[in-house]
Amino acid sequence: TGVADARSAFLLCRGVFKPTSNRYTSFKLDPNYNATNPSSFKRPDCIVLDVRLGGEMDGIELLHIIRSDVLLESLPVILLTAKGKVDDRIAGYEAGADAYLTKPFDP
Repeated sequence: TGVADARSAFLLCRGVFKPTSNRYTSFKLDPNYNATNPSSFKRPDCIVLDVRLGGEMDGIELLHIIRSDVLLESLPVILLTAKGKVDDRIAGYEAGADAYLTKPFDP
């Protein structure tokens, strides 16, 4: 299962995680979703998260919440974002990202 916030990222992730035998499903969280209780949504296999969410919190803040939730802390989190400066990458990895991918990119 992949999670993305922006439509383009969602469509990309859905293509990457295209079901081959109904193994993967993708769903999108609303940017205004109340992320203070992330375990209230269906547990994904992987979270693809943008740093710029467009809501009240950013992806780094949401990643801190995910890493502090005992049900979600071990999930792989991929940050997929346009923020590509070294400081941004460091902040992402320090927050607990498993991977940090910048866009645009060639698939």
